[in-house]
Amino acid sequence: MLHLRFLILLLLLPLAVQAARNGDAVVAVIDQTILTARDLDFAALEAALLDGISPEAPSDGVRREVFTLVLDEALLGRWAEIQLKSPTEDQREGWYREAAGRLEKEVGGADSLANLLEESSVDAREFRIWLKAQAAQRESTREAIRAFAQAGDPDLAVGKLSDAVRLRLAHVFISGRDATAEERVRLVHRNVEAGLAFGAAARLYSEDARTRGSEGELGWVTREEADEALWAAATASRFGSCTPPVATPGGWHLLRVLDYETPEQLRFRAALVEARLRKLRELREEADLRLAEGFVLEPLEAEKARVIDGARP
Repeated sequence: MLHLRFLILLLLLPLAVQAARNGDAVVAVIDQTILTARDLDFAALEAALLDGISPEAPSDGVRREVFTLVLDEALLGRWAEIQLKSPTEDQREGWYREAAGRLEKEVGGADSLANLLEESSVDAREFRIWLKAQAAQRESTREAIRAFAQAGDPDLAVGKLSDAVRLRLAHVFISGRDATAEERVRLVHRNVEAGLAFGAAARLYSEDARTRGSEGELGWVTREEADEALWAAATASRFGSCTPPVATPGGWHLLRVLDYETPEQLRFRAALVEARLRKLRELREEADLRLAEGFVLEPLEAEKARVIDGARP
């Protein structure tokens, strides 16, 4: 075993030397895989963009914060590659477009993303190459975890909108309850029914200044948090469609359900979380991990909290 590890180190040495020459410090070695400071910088940049935070040059502290996440993704990604067929280039491109699209939505469009990447401390082209590889790795990991969990078909775990316990909503709000306000909201509703995109209607007509710029998105709400009339209208609607006008004490609303969670989904998700942690525990124990000074692998309890809080891409 010692002889084998010595041979592996000899094979990895040229890669580590090349990384050092490029100013890209090695932060971890996982068997035959090298993680560098650049991997951490890209992960920190992606997290900042998804959180709507202006990206800055990552500090050593930020790198340490994302270190466990990046290392665990690498462990799972290497395992998933063995379990599944290699994705096609069309699949990789599609997953990359989805990942880039999420970033663009958070920062206000493709031009804004391009500008932020140009202003950041990382190479924009290399970041996009990294993002494409990460998108494929994450999708493969999700598929492999579903198979490992034996949780069944995710499409069958969706459940009915009427049974939802949480909703992600967008709205168009028209203040007032007089005849003028009612006529206005009905006009907006007719425009949406005639083909106007709901997000465009929110930008053009909504009087809620907080959500108008984000196409009316309100975020996630539970039944207890939501107005009773709004919850009833949303859960009775067809998913993705615009509800008829709904009156509340402050005015009129048009609603659109962007996403929802049911008890079936929560059980399915819990099964995937437990399967992910079980597999990670195995992979951590089996892998030959060598970490750079100052970097520490967080316990799996922290990983579980990150998954449940929705920080996982």
